[in-house]
Amino acid sequence: KLSGPWPLCAALIEQGGTGEEEIRLDNGQVYFSRAAAVTDGDGRYLYSLHIMYDITERKLMEQAVRDGEERLRLAFSAAHQAWFDLNIRTGRAVVSPEYAAMIGYDPATFEPTLAQWVDSLHPDDKEAVVRAFGRCLANGGPVSMGFRRSTLPGAWIWLSGIAQGVRGGNHGQPPRMLGVMTDITARKRAGPAATNRRGHIRRLVEALGA
Repeated sequence: KLSGPWPLCAALIEQGGTGEEEIRLDNGQVYFSRAAAVTDGDGRYLYSLHIMYDITERKLMEQAVRDGEERLRLAFSAAHQAWFDLNIRTGRAVVSPEYAAMIGYDPATFEPTLAQWVDSLHPDDKEAVVRAFGRCLANGGPVSMGFRRSTLPGAWIWLSGIAQGVRGGNHGQPPRMLGVMTDITARKRAGPAATNRRGHIRRLVEALGA
């Protein structure tokens, strides 16, 4: 059973020609319809011919993909994580919206590149990170690295990353590198404070035992 009139039929009756529409039945089934109006010699509408395709399974799969992507997005956001997919040959990358937001950029306009990432590295970390990147290119990884990088506002944040090369049909350097970045800035900042608290408690205990 179909809820409401068929908009395509109404359009064909009024205007003739051909058209397409998606039809959702009350039982959850979804059909894609292609239709053409049949007219008499004076161009008056007589009836329409429809070819129907059952696309219910495809629609369910599309919804499952959307639900999975939303769960993944929420999980990344909660864990302060983001993913990247780097094209080694072009130097261009695709990143999750969380990565752009993590470093202060608008996800809708951010266009990351390998050169930009290298330029953003903290001078004290750059050499070690570039070496780790080279190892990942050489052996495919996975390779872990921790480093500081600059954000758009000009601050430094700490990131922990793990990357792995994705090899194509040819041997040698992988054409792509995939990975996950985790913002560990809060953890790094809490480290010295925690150390200071432990030291303070130890001194108090020693003083009480004296």
